[in-house]
Amino acid sequence: MAASAALVNCNFVFNPPPVGKPDPSLPFPGEGVLDTRRRVVRKASHGTCWKTVYDMIRHRYKGPVPVDQLEGRIIEMRASKCRKKITQMFRNLPRICGYINSPGGEGLRAFLSSVFLEQVRTHLGTSGEVEFLTRIKNLSTGEIVFEENFLKEMRSFSKQTTIQNLGEYLSTLSARKKYEINKDFLEEFEITPERAYDEDFWGEAWEDLNIEKKSNFLDKFVLTYTADLFKFTISRWTPFNKIDVLISEIRRNGPLAVGGHIGSSYYPPGSMQAMARKINERTIYYFRKGTMQEVEGLAGHQVLIVGAERKGSKGYVFFIDPNYPSDPADPSSEKIFCISYRNLRKHVFDTRGGTGTFDFEVRSPFGYGYHGPVRPPLELE
Repeated sequence: MAASAALVNCNFVFNPPPVGKPDPSLPFPGEGVLDTRRRVVRKASHGTCWKTVYDMIRHRYKGPVPVDQLEGRIIEMRASKCRKKITQMFRNLPRICGYINSPGGEGLRAFLSSVFLEQVRTHLGTSGEVEFLTRIKNLSTGEIVFEENFLKEMRSFSKQTTIQNLGEYLSTLSARKKYEINKDFLEEFEITPERAYDEDFWGEAWEDLNIEKKSNFLDKFVLTYTADLFKFTISRWTPFNKIDVLISEIRRNGPLAVGGHIGSSYYPPGSMQAMARKINERTIYYFRKGTMQEVEGLAGHQVLIVGAERKGSKGYVFFIDPNYPSDPADPSSEKIFCISYRNLRKHVFDTRGGTGTFDFEVRSPFGYGYHGPVRPPLELE
């Protein structure tokens, strides 16, 4: 059996897309369920995990297209421009912004929240600044605090008057910038944030939301709106189902895009291990039990579920994490992870970004994941 073939039986399905991505220099082959173009390297995502996951299951047009495919190409171009802006934003932000908003950054986040505007103004450019930076260094990953763009933001913080502590300033820095990028994207479709927001559903007036809440809402809305633009379908699967339903859905409709506290972002370095078992010559990775870090209040991460398995009373799920590249010349570059079905059920979000649904026994009316129009063929095991 070819290494690229997908596998399926009544207790098991494994259906990852081909490694890499379709070569964008080649003409679009038409809106079938399988893109037949040769594959080239897909880069790892940088702050746009949803876009990378969506790209794996949508039609990818690129370049000149016939008139009947022009609408799809325009949507693709706008989404791509949004992704590029967000990627560039994260590259320009101080790395400390990502650190304090990630698992393990709680101590540094608490310390920075105790650093007030007048303290920074007093210590900038003095020996006190070195002492301050050394303390941050001891609470973080070291050299990140001495980056020029971090010092630049320190100076910007000292010149403004709205936000009084450094922790809040840095925490909201990416929120403010990302809000503007998503707002520009939606306005290309003549949608304003205020129009997109459902006050009755969310329970707060738009004008009462701070920038973090506004940005968080807009981030989630862009995910659902873009899924509609790409003609995705909401899966029948929910975390309240037995794993047999997930196996059936992947078998019928292809890989499943989901978001939640899932993937390598929520585990410390060294917790990832390779399993002895391989599937279709693909190495499968797992995370050591008990190593998942505290994630309360943190944003979710998008992954692509490509397989599921029932073993007696237990279930397991296989997914691709877009934080890793995918190279057709080196299939091992694309990491496929395995977690327990219980782990997925506990940490998956609904399509609007709602959390804790399974633990709190609240079934979401919005569904929990998307299938796309592009999916690999299946072969019986």
